Amino acid sequence: MTEDTGGTMTLTDFLLARIAEDEFAADTPLTLQSWTGRRVLAECDAKRRIVELHQPVEFGAGTRHPDAYMPDRPICQTCGSGEPYEYPVDWPCGTLKLLALTYADHPGFRDEWRP
Repeated sequence: MTEDTGGTMTLTDFLLARIAEDEFAADTPLTLQSWTGRRVLAECDAKRRIVELHQPVEFGAGTRHPDAYMPDRPICQTCGSGEPYEYPVDWPCGTLKLLALTYADHPGFRDEWRP
């Protein structure tokens, strides 16, 4: 994935790019022989699964509880409570922002992604 310097990269794209970089670094012959390399690969897999769970949902017909508040922005498909989308949580959610915080020193990180 190429770096986006124009500010259009989503937090999901940013996280997946950083995870891929970590996997690449851990997947070298010398690193892979160590416990650390295996741990990094396992951590990358766990992070990728968390990112997959916290994708944005756009509202449309039939996607919300009839009594639910309908925001004009995407919400996290996993966070929130009540009936589906009854108490939505804005996307990117706090979970993704916390994952991204470990990459806060990366030039592609944006302040709006801070928890």
